[in-house]
Amino acid sequence: MENEIIIRDMSFSYGKDIIFENLDLDIKKSSFVSIIGKNGSGKSTLAKILGGLLKHKGYININKTVLDKTNLRNLRKKIGFVLDGNKFCFIGETVLDDVIYTMENMGYSKKRIKKRLNYINELFDLEKLLELSPLNLTKSKQALVSLAASIAHHPVILILDEAFISMDETDKKKAYKALKKINKEESLTIINITSSMNETLYGDDIIVLDSGKLIMNDIKEKVYQEEKQLIKIGFELPFMVDLSKKLSYYDLTKETIYDMKEMVNHLWK
Repeated sequence: MENEIIIRDMSFSYGKDIIFENLDLDIKKSSFVSIIGKNGSGKSTLAKILGGLLKHKGYININKTVLDKTNLRNLRKKIGFVLDGNKFCFIGETVLDDVIYTMENMGYSKKRIKKRLNYINELFDLEKLLELSPLNLTKSKQALVSLAASIAHHPVILILDEAFISMDETDKKKAYKALKKINKEESLTIINITSSMNETLYGDDIIVLDSGKLIMNDIKEKVYQEEKQLIKIGFELPFMVDLSKKLSYYDLTKETIYDMKEMVNHLWK
């Protein structure tokens, strides 16, 4: 499969503090990848580098375009961001203003904006929120609106940095369902940067970083098989994966089940 992001020999430091040294990394086009790592692993720094917010050394190619200052403006039009999941930056007076802001700024026609707004509204169920001030919403709803606004302009890549940390379980399920749908329908490449192994269940691939080094980059099923290595760097298997594994010892499951409802149905057969 074609790569959406290619990183070669990339290095970055905060002063004398080396975060990345000669990092090589590929992210496949149309993939839904989770990047996990403990604090200090470099995952949030990587998000900012890919967004052109931090100057790096080495080669980065995003959507067949080299990431440098000459291409940065055009690249940012292709990328949606939710950075620092607890810090929301709203521009408009209403949720509607925020969702359509980037589209208006990019010169979309009114017809195109309306069509896209209807799609986003349906995906995230925003109808009752559109005329409200985002500042008066709960943290969970603010996170949902921020996510919806980040994909309104039809980006080809979505970069999320702890975007779900403020969401309650209802909004989180709604958000992941929407992302899976748009990932499939629009071939949107999604990069979910998180410190939660449970969040990796919703994606397809997992990249594991530790102290700025690439530890693993594979489909989630293969990464979950490396339990000892994950434990060594401070991660436990997602609850459902661990449960499936334990039940397999008693021949109650033959494959990993990722959804609790599916697990209950399976055990009650």
